[in-house]
Amino acid sequence: MSVRVWAAKALVRVEKEGAYSNVVVDGLLERYNPKPEDRRLLMELVYGVLRHQRYLDYILNQVSKYPMDTLDLPIVQVFRLSLYQLLFLDRIPAHAVLNESGRVLRALKRARAVGLGNAILREIQRRTKSGWNPLDELEPFPRLAIEHSVPDWLLTRWDDELKAEGLDEATRFHRLTVRAETMNTAPALALWTNRQKTTVDELQERLAQQKVKAHRGDCLADALVMSPRNLDKVLPLFKEGLCHVMDESAQCVLSLCRVQAGMRVLDLCAAPGGKTLALASLVGPEGEVLAVDLHENRLRSLNKSLARFDFPQVKTLAADAKKPLPKVEEASFDVVLIDAPCSALGVVRRHPEIKWKRSEKDLSALAWTQAELLQQASRYVKPGGVLVYAVCTDTEEETRQRQREAETQLGGFSLCGMPVDIPKSLWHHSALLSRDVPTADTHFAFALRRNP
Repeated sequence: MSVRVWAAKALVRVEKEGAYSNVVVDGLLERYNPKPEDRRLLMELVYGVLRHQRYLDYILNQVSKYPMDTLDLPIVQVFRLSLYQLLFLDRIPAHAVLNESGRVLRALKRARAVGLGNAILREIQRRTKSGWNPLDELEPFPRLAIEHSVPDWLLTRWDDELKAEGLDEATRFHRLTVRAETMNTAPALALWTNRQKTTVDELQERLAQQKVKAHRGDCLADALVMSPRNLDKVLPLFKEGLCHVMDESAQCVLSLCRVQAGMRVLDLCAAPGGKTLALASLVGPEGEVLAVDLHENRLRSLNKSLARFDFPQVKTLAADAKKPLPKVEEASFDVVLIDAPCSALGVVRRHPEIKWKRSEKDLSALAWTQAELLQQASRYVKPGGVLVYAVCTDTEEETRQRQREAETQLGGFSLCGMPVDIPKSLWHHSALLSRDVPTADTHFAFALRRNP
């Protein structure tokens, strides 16, 4: 089975089943164990199509006599894949793209669409060579939304935030453009170091031996950041349990937890478990971490990671954190971390399908869930202990509003330290944009201490 067939099937699953792109891609890589170059191509195709999906559909719809939303989904995904290669991957000859498009359609038992696909792609090629750009007919705002594949509601929301800052139209449009461009840029690869087995300096030296150039993070000096193209060279270090992929902004969240060796920590909504591993390293073998998640299948994946890192101090529990936890004593944890379910708009570069899954109406429902989680989690913090709330987004409803309500509604708690806010400003930070790969996702977190 070819890489492009894998990519088409992965995209169908993401859109039809609501699966997460990283889960689907990781499953394919584990199942087929492709060569490094095929691994990179698969990731490029899947994530590239998802990042630019709206733009691809717009171009296809300008040429096709059948709107994309009327066609069979596997056919649409092959058309998107083929057009993405024509427009964004200059190392693949056009004739090879067209030939491969036909092969993939036949492999997916959609041979009847081969002629249509060839006609559409050849017509796009012909028009493009003549200087055709259908976006030229659009006004600036809708053109920006389509060209950079941003949902209208999200672009409007960003613009409203900039208006609230009192910015003029030209400045707002520049900022919107930079943010939209950055959202479609492949994220950096950041590593958390397992200090029970190595040090940051030793890990950096191991990477250098693999000819991987890693620099200290912009937000956190202990994070090692590098190009995502180096993933294959880093995999052996993962298998040794020396490090784990974790964005440096997520690592910043851990600083609010103030975890020390020997502590007892409750990690709610724990899967996939990156923060769980870091917490386990911090408490050490004499401490304890209870990792809770609603989904047993996600905990199974976490348990595999725990075995690789040799962290027996972590126990897992499948339970709904919005309800009392079975057989878990209240007021018994030094630290309780809620890595709350959220809109995840701060990690769209890693999970581009989020753009197409989310709508503005989701935000109020998520905020309600987050408020419930805070109320329940507060019950398990011992006097003098710390409750930490974290989300990977920047919407007002899920960040500052949650903080204000927690401060007023959770009796016996008070804000401790400054909130960690890896915010919207990163989208237009010149120091980050000067790098080949922008670093740091958008995260927000705050900590409350329970009165003694």
